[in-house]
Amino acid sequence: MALNKIDTNDFTQEEKDKFVQVCDRLKKNHDINLTLEDLASSYNKSMARLERQAKKQVLKTQNRLIARFTQKELTTLRTNYNKRELAYTYGEDTTAFEPVVKLFNPSGIGTWYISTLSPENIAFGICCLHEIEIGYVSLDELNVLKLPFRLTIEKDRHFSAKGLNMYELYTLFKENPSEQYKF
Repeated sequence: MALNKIDTNDFTQEEKDKFVQVCDRLKKNHDINLTLEDLASSYNKSMARLERQAKKQVLKTQNRLIARFTQKELTTLRTNYNKRELAYTYGEDTTAFEPVVKLFNPSGIGTWYISTLSPENIAFGICCLHEIEIGYVSLDELNVLKLPFRLTIEKDRHFSAKGLNMYELYTLFKENPSEQYKF
């Protein structure tokens, strides 16, 4: 939203005359003293307030989860997405990537080991909810998930895949589900 400031010189003489008539009536009937400069100033303040509100709204709609990723993690996730798309096109293994980011629910079940991230914020990785599975998850949906005590899905800052790719981790978790808590 661009701020359109107005100046008293922007009004035509006819608009100025109408405004003077309205100001005279306000002064006569309600003892309100208003000038054309007051109107321009009020308009400009209102537009500035609307612009600030619009910026806040844009910030609210940005994905808070993705904002927590480091630039290196984000670059790796996006690069892995492109490599995965190529691998899929040529019929190669698409689970050969290491998880880059671990997300978890601090108030209950739910852990996600993410290896790729599409431009639409759809992540691919291991999802550990009631069952352990490899699949897709929308980070936009995780971002707006309401948890108890106003908690949100968090990123594990100390996560390391320890050199295991998605399929190896999936197999390890399927054989022994308690292993996921060691990562």
